[in-house]
Amino acid sequence: MQLKHLLKRAIALALILALLLSLSACGDPDAVNDALSAMGFIPEIDPTEKLPNSAWINSDLEGSVTESSQLNLQDDFHATVNRNWFLEHEAQGNELINSFSEIEESLQENQTLLLHRGTEFDPDPNIMSKDTLDHLLDLVWDMIDLSSNQEKRSELGVEPLRPYLEAINEIDSLEEMTQYLQNNDKTNLTGEDFFNVFVDKPVNTRDFYTVYVTSPTHHILVENHDYCSSGYDSYYVFQLTKTALNHVLGQLGYTEAEVENLLLRCYTFERSISFMLPTHAEGNSERYLTRAHKSYTLEDIQKLQGNFPLTQLLEEKGVAGSETFRILEPGFLSYMGSFYKEKNLETLKAYFTVHTVLDSLLYLDETCREMGVEIHNIKDFDKVDQITSYSDVDTSDPETHETVKFASTMGHYIMPLISEPFQLAYIGAFCSSETKAQITAMVNGILDFYVDLLGNIEWLSQETRDLAVEKVQKTAVRIMYPDVLPDYSSLDYGSYEEGGNLLDAYAAIIQMKQAPDAQKVNQPVKRTDWDLDAMSTLDVNAYNEHTSNGIVILSGILAGDFMYDSDAPIEQNYGRLGTVLGHELTHSFDTTGYAYDSEGLPFGWWTNEDEVALRIRSDRLSNHYSQMYVFPEANGLPYDGDRVKGEAISDMGGVKCMLALAEEIPDFNYDLFFRSFASMWTMQTSYAKETDLVLDVHPLGFLRTNVTLQQFDKFFETYGIGPGDGMYLAPEDRILVW
Repeated sequence: MQLKHLLKRAIALALILALLLSLSACGDPDAVNDALSAMGFIPEIDPTEKLPNSAWINSDLEGSVTESSQLNLQDDFHATVNRNWFLEHEAQGNELINSFSEIEESLQENQTLLLHRGTEFDPDPNIMSKDTLDHLLDLVWDMIDLSSNQEKRSELGVEPLRPYLEAINEIDSLEEMTQYLQNNDKTNLTGEDFFNVFVDKPVNTRDFYTVYVTSPTHHILVENHDYCSSGYDSYYVFQLTKTALNHVLGQLGYTEAEVENLLLRCYTFERSISFMLPTHAEGNSERYLTRAHKSYTLEDIQKLQGNFPLTQLLEEKGVAGSETFRILEPGFLSYMGSFYKEKNLETLKAYFTVHTVLDSLLYLDETCREMGVEIHNIKDFDKVDQITSYSDVDTSDPETHETVKFASTMGHYIMPLISEPFQLAYIGAFCSSETKAQITAMVNGILDFYVDLLGNIEWLSQETRDLAVEKVQKTAVRIMYPDVLPDYSSLDYGSYEEGGNLLDAYAAIIQMKQAPDAQKVNQPVKRTDWDLDAMSTLDVNAYNEHTSNGIVILSGILAGDFMYDSDAPIEQNYGRLGTVLGHELTHSFDTTGYAYDSEGLPFGWWTNEDEVALRIRSDRLSNHYSQMYVFPEANGLPYDGDRVKGEAISDMGGVKCMLALAEEIPDFNYDLFFRSFASMWTMQTSYAKETDLVLDVHPLGFLRTNVTLQQFDKFFETYGIGPGDGMYLAPEDRILVW
């Protein structure tokens, strides 16, 4: 009977899931919510109802603030201050809209302007010249022309691929294969030479930049371990690969037998090396990187490489002079030393032929592109870089059409191919060196505050205080854009009118991307170095990077004038960006960041007694949050304070810091400061979406305002808040960690 009951439940849940998926596929989030409510998954709640044991409402919820709501600053500061915003903004379905939505809209408007050929911008000469910006914009506009002209791409078909395949076919000796790997004539479309080389800081020190040598990234199947025991995805990808090869190579004169032979040789080679190479999960794990502690010299590499010309390739890349190297797969290097022989030349050529075709699919005609999209999306392990198809979207509405056009252009071509030049164009068009200087001055004030705070904190030993002050003083600050911008003056691929094509543009970009930064070799590590491809400045974000002991303020979060406005009162800028900057620096001393030292290394530097003292204080904050309820009593579940304590510590640290700096400013308007802080955390969403946000490491919006401000005497003084008011918190109950 029990099994029968379980089967019935499983069938019922499957039917429910099918219903929800069908509603979701129709693009109707309200229908999903209605269905969930009808089945009892979403309880009926009154969002205007006060929370258990509180004078507050959860003002994140749609409909929580109405025209008739009786609100006052002393009982519920967040809901009262932001009342008009809540009344003017309405979320749709499970959508989340918040104060950062305005920033994102401004950012998209700016980016859209960059996509329009012929738009004139006047860059800040302290950032870049007009000629430099114009060249970057030409790269962007030519890429749009090359990618969006479907008629021209169809006309060219697979012909742009022919010279790259001919370069492989013409290889007649191992010496010529080595020349192909060196890629001086730019015919190696894959950029692959079996060992990907890049320059970076060592994982265990911050002394001098070293050269990393990693394993190949091209493989037919989804995972390296699939060559021993293939799963369905890899089987499917193999069949798709075979179809794509026959389609492309068939048009270029290859027979099916020749294609079969190429695929078999490539697969057999990849299978022979698969057990030596990491899986995707292993390659991205901290353990995989930290195992590269062992340093190799060029002489060590010469002993390992056998017949494979790795040292010759390193010389060609300009990095052979490095005093140290990190070889992540020395066993694979030894294998290639024995495999790299004339008798295996046809196998090596097959490997490059197959992957040259696969790499080209996205940049040929529409038929090839569709094949490439399908293969790419199956092989995308983390599902974070999938290529979105907009073929099913109704674009008859002009606004929808523009949105889809923007998303398609940015997501398919601009950001995957020329992310860095596009960001540089944005920096030149919209960033100001004066703004960067103003924000830098604000950061310096915050750093000075923390030096004083940590140098005199009573509950830390002198030993830990000194090291904490050193950590603050060594903070790597990155604001808006790198101090030294990358040079793209040598990159040029031209439009169709200039004789260019999308595949040649892709090849030119790949050559530049894969060239290691040889100028860094043997130079002292600069923790303020900034790789725009790895850290896009067009994200609406600011954060603390523990592994560099640094804070990052991206230009995306400064789009528009919400977060920072040089013409606004200082109180507004302090209440918004200032508290964010203080928040990010406080993360260096939250329950995660405190473990990293002044160089960003996870080496313990606290005494045992001081660690215990920090844990006691943070646990007290966690317990405080855990006594709260975030939904009305009908669904009253306590909050998880342990999950949000790191962000809560930083929220409070940011406000404390700016209040200290405000004391130095005559007639500081504290009312505007507190209102500005509260305005950052406005949001409106559904109950269903809020249940997801409860699981986030950031406190919910209304808590980020109310709980944070409850910790400060100046807040109570400004609004006359005292015992009996909903916002009052007795001094003995306040939970500031720092």
